[in-house]
Amino acid sequence: MRPEIVELLASQDQVVRRAQLLEAGLDPNDVRRLLRRRDLSAVHPGVYAGHNGPLSWQQRAWAAVLHAWPAALSHDSALHAAGGPGRRDRIDQAPLHIAVDRGRSSTSPLPGVVTHHLAGLQRKALWNVGPPRLRIEEALVDVAAGAATDFDAIATLADAVQARRTTAPRIRAALDERSRVARRAFLVGILTDLAEGTCSSTGTSCASSARTVCPGPGGR
Repeated sequence: MRPEIVELLASQDQVVRRAQLLEAGLDPNDVRRLLRRRDLSAVHPGVYAGHNGPLSWQQRAWAAVLHAWPAALSHDSALHAAGGPGRRDRIDQAPLHIAVDRGRSSTSPLPGVVTHHLAGLQRKALWNVGPPRLRIEEALVDVAAGAATDFDAIATLADAVQARRTTAPRIRAALDERSRVARRAFLVGILTDLAEGTCSSTGTSCASSARTVCPGPGGR
């Protein structure tokens, strides 16, 4: 295999798009030959792995992003890729979440992959990391807005702020840029309390002025 192809695979956890191989100087016959020799194996249409064994979570994430390119990991997948918490078995079993620009037509669905359309994707994603992913503030807004309970939404935001992965004002800035977000008023209240240091992930130390939108584990 050509050195430039080896380098490309190494930079993307051994996952590559067909278009990238052609841009690197291979022709379609070269790609077919690599597949026949099992130097590459098909993961999705037009996406290949540089081995024939099981894929790691990181490789599956790369494959999903490259299949829908340009795309970026979103929601829990973006948080996990950024080094967030989560049991490995739960992460492996959960669907991958990716974001594409809102103006795009729907991409071909893939088993185990949820695609979201997001306005302004280009400026909301980190394109220089592997795999590309939404900025943590954007992913936190999505996860908190879609949380099963209000308590889960509190924990999502509070844990990230208390772990110093970001700040409440940065998350609020990301929230303010969204035109449509579930729980907007609720999330604004939580972020206000977090900025003032009066809300914990248990939901029991929220400021009294915001308790109408920062309940305890009982939710709404």
